[in-house]
Amino acid sequence: MIHNNSDSDKISTSSIEDNEYNQDEDSQINVRTNNSNIARIFQQNELETKNDCVLLNVRRTIREFIFPKIKFINNDALSRVKLVEENNVLHILLCELNELYDNMERRARFWLRYKSQVSAVLTARKTEIANGMKKIVFEGMLCYSL
Repeated sequence: MIHNNSDSDKISTSSIEDNEYNQDEDSQINVRTNNSNIARIFQQNELETKNDCVLLNVRRTIREFIFPKIKFINNDALSRVKLVEENNVLHILLCELNELYDNMERRARFWLRYKSQVSAVLTARKTEIANGMKKIVFEGMLCYSL
């Protein structure tokens, strides 16, 4: 970026920095998404409409693709997930659900709706594995004692 000292240049470059260009899925043209819109979505907790099919796919994706890589995560880490960063939980979800190319506003609403599922599914999966290990150990103890 070129920085000039004139006030008009500072105004024009700051307005460009406050906006991102994203692709609108319907028209396949570039539309301007203002960062203040994304901030408003997070501040007002604007969620995507709940869809049971998407919920099932989110839970399946977490079990199959995220759990093998991530076993422990807290709400603070989930709150800090970046919308455009690659190889994070959100990126994996969007990639597997074929929603990777949604604009930032749709990504924000999606993440607000389904981020709670990440820790819930990871915890449930860890419990399933621990219970399975206990069962195997317990059955082994029974066989050994007979």
